[in-house]
Amino acid sequence: MERPSPRALYPELCEFSPVGCLTITESGIILGANRMAAALLRASSDALMDRPLLDFIVSEDEEVYRAHVARLLETGAPQSCELRIATEEHDSFWAGLKSIVLDASDGSGKRIRTVLSDVSQRRQVEETLRAHEAQLGNAMTIAKLGYWEYDFDEDLFTFNDHFYDIFRTTAEAVGGYKMTPEDYANRFIHPDDRCLVPQEMKNAIEATDPGFSRTLEHRILFADGEVGHIAVRFFIVKDEHGRTIKTYGANQDITDRKRAEEALRQARDELEQRVEERTEELVTVNARLRDEIAERQRSEERERQLQSNLAHVDRLTTVGEMASGLAHELNQPLGAIVLRAEGLIHRFHDQGELPNELLLESLAFLADQAHRSGDLVRRMRQFAKRAEPQRTILCLADVIAEVVGLLENAIHDAGITLRVDVAPSLPPVFADKILLQQVLVNLMRNAVEAMETTLVGQRRLDVRARTNGEMLEVSVRDTGCGIPVEKAGCPDDLFGTFFSTKIEGMGMGLSIGRSIIDSHGGRIWATPNPEQGTTFTFTVPSAAQKQKR
Repeated sequence: MERPSPRALYPELCEFSPVGCLTITESGIILGANRMAAALLRASSDALMDRPLLDFIVSEDEEVYRAHVARLLETGAPQSCELRIATEEHDSFWAGLKSIVLDASDGSGKRIRTVLSDVSQRRQVEETLRAHEAQLGNAMTIAKLGYWEYDFDEDLFTFNDHFYDIFRTTAEAVGGYKMTPEDYANRFIHPDDRCLVPQEMKNAIEATDPGFSRTLEHRILFADGEVGHIAVRFFIVKDEHGRTIKTYGANQDITDRKRAEEALRQARDELEQRVEERTEELVTVNARLRDEIAERQRSEERERQLQSNLAHVDRLTTVGEMASGLAHELNQPLGAIVLRAEGLIHRFHDQGELPNELLLESLAFLADQAHRSGDLVRRMRQFAKRAEPQRTILCLADVIAEVVGLLENAIHDAGITLRVDVAPSLPPVFADKILLQQVLVNLMRNAVEAMETTLVGQRRLDVRARTNGEMLEVSVRDTGCGIPVEKAGCPDDLFGTFFSTKIEGMGMGLSIGRSIIDSHGGRIWATPNPEQGTTFTFTVPSAAQKQKR
C-alpha cells in the first residue's frame, strides 16, 4: 500500500493542529481556518469564512497587524508579532502571530498563512516577573541597600549603583562595577577593620552549611575621607559538590545609627555625672543645715532661722528626690535600650541570624522604652499626631495577593499548606490599603504561630474572600492550637488590649486590628473550628455601599 505524501496529508494535519491556522488574502480576508483557530476566536470555521481578520483584532492593535502584513509582503520573509485578539464572545487574549507568504496555485495572487497561538499566560508570567524585579529594585532603593556578589572563579566583586551611593561615589569614578577584593578593601574598608572581611569570607568558604549566612558591622571610608559604619549581610552558594561558587550580600549604611548610639552613650554618662555632682552638693548642703539648726536651737532667733532652714531643706529635698527619681526613671529605660541593643548584637554574633518576629518584638520594646523616657521629660506635650488613613478604591483580591506573596516563604518554611479562595468579580472597596494589609498580616502570622505544635501534615491555612450582601467578607482559617472557648464568646476580652495566647506576645495585634476594621465600617470576630483551630473573619463595606453612607 502506497504511503500518502506529507503534502497530501497537510490539510488533515493542519485541521487537527494544536495551534490555530488561518489562510488569509493580502487584504486580510479569511479564506480558511482550522478547528483550533475557530476555538481561539470563539466561532465556527464556517462563520469565519470571508470575514476580515481585523474584525477580531483589538482596535488599539490594528496598526500592529497592518505593519506585520506590510513587512511580510515587502520582505517575503516569515514575520511574527504579538497583539490582542477580541473573540466573538467579547473577551480578549494576547495572541502570537507567525505568518508566511504563499503563492496561490490558481494564479489568483498571494496568500498569507498565519499560525495563531494564545500567549496570554506567558505574557502574564513575564509581566509578573518584571513587576517583581521592579519591586525588588524599589525595595532595595527604599531600604538604601548596596547589593554585591563575589564570584570565586573570577575573584571579582560586582556591585549595584546604590552600593556606590553608600560610599558617596559612582561606578565611573572608581573604574566600573567590578572590583578585586584587594581593591575593594583598600578603597572602602577602614584600615583597622580590613582583617574582618577576609576572615568572614574564609568562614563562608569553609562552612559546610549550604545556607550559611552572616551579619557583621565594620568601619568604612567614604570617598571624601570621612569614617562611617556599615552592616553587611551575606550568604553563600555552593554547587552540587559542596564547593563554594558565589557569595551574595547587601550593605546598609548605619553611620547615623552608630552616631546616635554614641550620642546616647555620652548623654547617659553626662547625666550620671551630673546626678553624682548634684547628689554630693545636696549632701553637703544637708550637713551644713543640720549644723546650723543645732547651733540655733537655744534662741528664738535660731528657732525662727531653723524653721526657715527646714522649709528650705524641704524644698531642696523635694528637688533632690525629683532629680534622683527622674535620673532613676531615665536610667531604667535608657539602660533597657542599651541592654536590648547589646543583646541583639550578641545574638547576631552568636547565632548568625535573628528571627524576624524577635526583631520586631525587640524593636517594639526599644521604641516603647524610648517613648517612656521622652514622656517623663515632656509629660504634658503631645508626642505625635496620628495620621488620617489614606483611603482609596481598592481591589480586595490584589490586597490579599500582596499579603500572601509577602508571607508565602514563611508559610512554606513552616510546612503549612496554603489555600487562597477569592471569589471572582469581587466589588471594589474604599479603604486604606496599608491598614487592611496590616490586619491580614497579623491574622495570618498569628495562624502560622498557632500551628507550631500541629503535626506537619495537618497544618493548613485557608484565606477566603466572599461577598455577603453589600459587605465583603474575608476569613483566615487555621488548624492550630485554637483560642480558649470562653474567650471566643467575649470579643471585648479577645480583641482587647494586652490579650495574648503567646508567651512573648504584647497583646496589641487583635486590638489594633479591631480598631482598623471598626474605622472602616466593618466588624471582626473569631469562631473555633469544629475539628481544630480557629477562624478569624472580618467584613468591610464595598465602595458602592460606602458611597451610600
